[in-house]
Amino acid sequence: MQNSIETNDLAVIGLGVMGQGLALNIARNGYSVAGYDHDLVQAKAFVLARATHERIFLKETIVELIESLKCPRRIFLMVPAGSPVDDILKLLQPHLSPDDIIVDCGNSHFAATEERQKNLQTSGIELIGMGVSGGEAGILEGPCLMVGGDRKAFDALQPILLKIAAKAAEDGTACVAYMGKNGAGHFVKMVHNGIEYAEMQLIAECYDFMRRAMKMAPADIGGVFAQFNGSDDSSFLIDISADILATIDPDTEGPLVDIIVDSAGQKGTGRWASMAALELSVAIPTITAAVDARIMSSRKSERIKTSTIFNNTVKEFRADPKNFLQHLRQTLLATRIISFAQGFNLLSEASNVYGYGLDLCSISRVWRAGCILRSPLLTRISDACAQAKEPSNLIVTEPVKGILLPVIKPLRLVSQTAIDHGIPVPAISSALTYCDGLCSAHLPANLTQAQRDYFGAHGFNRKDRSGVFNGNWKKG
Repeated sequence: MQNSIETNDLAVIGLGVMGQGLALNIARNGYSVAGYDHDLVQAKAFVLARATHERIFLKETIVELIESLKCPRRIFLMVPAGSPVDDILKLLQPHLSPDDIIVDCGNSHFAATEERQKNLQTSGIELIGMGVSGGEAGILEGPCLMVGGDRKAFDALQPILLKIAAKAAEDGTACVAYMGKNGAGHFVKMVHNGIEYAEMQLIAECYDFMRRAMKMAPADIGGVFAQFNGSDDSSFLIDISADILATIDPDTEGPLVDIIVDSAGQKGTGRWASMAALELSVAIPTITAAVDARIMSSRKSERIKTSTIFNNTVKEFRADPKNFLQHLRQTLLATRIISFAQGFNLLSEASNVYGYGLDLCSISRVWRAGCILRSPLLTRISDACAQAKEPSNLIVTEPVKGILLPVIKPLRLVSQTAIDHGIPVPAISSALTYCDGLCSAHLPANLTQAQRDYFGAHGFNRKDRSGVFNGNWKKG
């Protein structure tokens, strides 16, 4: 559709699946949307097939798009992260004016967002880095929105964002919040995705044990996950796993999951989270284990070859299945709590170092609906963040501590059993090790520090006096 000059409330650039959903969501909430995509054929097909109302108007050029917008302009980018964002910004900038706002809704790296913000601010143009979670359905029906950048720019966008965001079932609150200045929105989304990686891997490891050690059919495993529904140990990812495992392939008439190649892809956000944690000296081993597991899965040919050399067969499971399934359920709850704790520690440290001023309570609240991490557990985490007088690890904060303590023993049992049966559980075991490390008043780092002093004279602190010392080591 075409419309007259300077009548549209805002623009959406990038009309792929996610961009289409965003445009439809905004238009459904009463705003006039100008749309643009470099694939004009795809864009026209979308407008003809789905944009049947009169609030979405396709523009064939960037200039035409900009000229159709009310001032100050509001432009939402739904393009892939990286160079596509830079390319669009280069096209837009010469035609924009001070006080115009661009919203990058992709999974851009937070540092790249901050560099782009600096470049645009010289022209008086504000760039908002907005993390968007919810997938194809969420972006259309109501996503979770994590906004970072200039506060005044967020305030200007807030009426739109409140309407299009998901609403929490508990209190009807819109799942959108201002995270902080600069790249805070994209940093929070990066950590969200890191926790998402962890939970997906944790669910997969439980599935793997049930499938290969316990010899359960996919539909039966899906039934186990379906029983979690509605409780603290349920989640969107567990719910969809139940659906996936119940799905039959029409061609083979067998479980669809069984014919999918066991090689997982990734787009980088989980890896970025691990890299950011290393830079900030924050331990997030369960998130990193999930990233490593995807890398390991991608080496399919190497795994096949190595499996024939080492003949790593899965040991027969002989324990009581009913009891062990309960242990698996408790383990999944424990490890999910621990992965959230790791992610929130990273958020807390980034807030201090980068000056974001992140509100962990607000973050946990906006994650309650619309996003991939949504779960009743987030209400508990929100309560824990609200009660904590100062930033601390979630696992020692009520009510999370009260949920976690009873399920540590099952976590230990499942970890030991999986290892004994030859089932790799890198995420589960890392969560246990993290918890054990955090709960250890003494760690063997005294020997590590002695080794550093032995070969590099790095010095060490003593328990009995202050200062830095070197040992008179017996060498040779």
